[in-house]
Amino acid sequence: ALFYLLYSMALDKNYVDIASDSLINRSVEYYSRHGDKLHRFYAYYCLGRVHINAQEYDKALAAFIKAERCSDKTISDDYLARLHYNKSNVYRHHFAEDKAMDEAIKAKEIALRLDNPAFYISYSLNVAKQLFVNDMHEDAGNSLKELRSWMITKGIKPTLPFYRVSLRQSLDNDVSQDSLAIIFHLYAVACEESNKEIEAPLATDYYIKMKEYEKAEEAFNRIPKPASGNYYEALTYYSLLSSLCEVLGRWDEYRAAQQEYQKAVESINLSVFNNDVRFLEERNNNEAEKEQSRKDRVILVIVLLMVLGASGGIGAMLYNKFKKSKRQLEDIRKEYNLITNIFNQTSLDTPESIRNVLDARIKALRPFITNVKFPLPKGRRILESIDDERRKMLTSIGMLYALSYPAFTTKLSQMGLRSEEIGLCSLYVCGYSSKEMNDLLNKTDIYHLNSGIRNKIGDEIGSKTLHIWLKELFHSCNS
Repeated sequence: ALFYLLYSMALDKNYVDIASDSLINRSVEYYSRHGDKLHRFYAYYCLGRVHINAQEYDKALAAFIKAERCSDKTISDDYLARLHYNKSNVYRHHFAEDKAMDEAIKAKEIALRLDNPAFYISYSLNVAKQLFVNDMHEDAGNSLKELRSWMITKGIKPTLPFYRVSLRQSLDNDVSQDSLAIIFHLYAVACEESNKEIEAPLATDYYIKMKEYEKAEEAFNRIPKPASGNYYEALTYYSLLSSLCEVLGRWDEYRAAQQEYQKAVESINLSVFNNDVRFLEERNNNEAEKEQSRKDRVILVIVLLMVLGASGGIGAMLYNKFKKSKRQLEDIRKEYNLITNIFNQTSLDTPESIRNVLDARIKALRPFITNVKFPLPKGRRILESIDDERRKMLTSIGMLYALSYPAFTTKLSQMGLRSEEIGLCSLYVCGYSSKEMNDLLNKTDIYHLNSGIRNKIGDEIGSKTLHIWLKELFHSCNS
């Protein structure tokens, strides 16, 4: 794709006109879906140039419109100017003079930024031609004067294209014969210096204006008769033939030329009506909007999926928090019942400090007992705090049993059990099962506490379960 693109660009820059799109289409096919905007721009631009060479102006305009949609800061001013210049020529072909003027002005403004006087001169002359075609003769003249002043400041000698445009405007502006002769002489000298022939249509029109009819007829005979279907050349040909026959008094030929001229005008009008570039441009813009809309929908779907994914993640996180909070609430309610029973079993001889600890624990749990479904973030933080305080409660329970059943707790202390472990043993003695202990503590804590207790008791426990051995020890200490 890159090879065919560079090859097409090289041919175009060296004025080798290729009318077949078989090569550049390979680049267009690739870069329309891959690569960056720069290569996509070049591909569509070269495709437009090929269609112009093939006189497929509708296709050329469509390619140039696509190229312009790819333009950004990576596109050089050189090619941007070329793009607008070519669009101007396509619009002129369709007689969309207002659009041709807009594109010509854009090309001229961009060319001024380039370090290429030939470009600026060419595009300035194009603007002057557009102004003249739109019957803005004074503006066209001023545009030429402005260009001439710029060329003088740059030390640039007027070129053949400059004299050609100047002569064309002078012929249509009915300037004096002396002025016309000077301009034609400058044009003829420029043609000689450039090894170019004087254009027969310009020479014919000039000699008619100068009333040198023999030379006018001789110049006209050098103009080839337009091919069938080439209405643009037919306009120039039959317009000059009508003028020549009129001054020579050849009225039959004049009327025939006028009829052919009118046919060309009508054919052009019909062609323009059937190929309205505004319709073509609107259609391409609609296609571009549809394509952009499709891309926007794809992006929207991706964003929605991302949002849904994020929402799903957040939802899962919230759901997990909800489940955790729900489990915490269930554990708290079981613990509340457990601690309340223990508190109710305390005797009047129990120290007030121990009763206060149990009472404080009950009060801390009570708010989560009544009508709590899903605690707010502050409530969750309190739940976490309550979880952290559970192991301290075992110490308090151990202290309580030490006061109520000193022989039992002393025996356990002699085996090396900590107050926290004694508290757990006391709950086993009260008849609570491992499952209920698991409601008070989490599974990992129960496992480590039970394992630590069995290791400290040692061989005395034998093959018995922990809670059975503890109940036997309790009864033996208090019998």
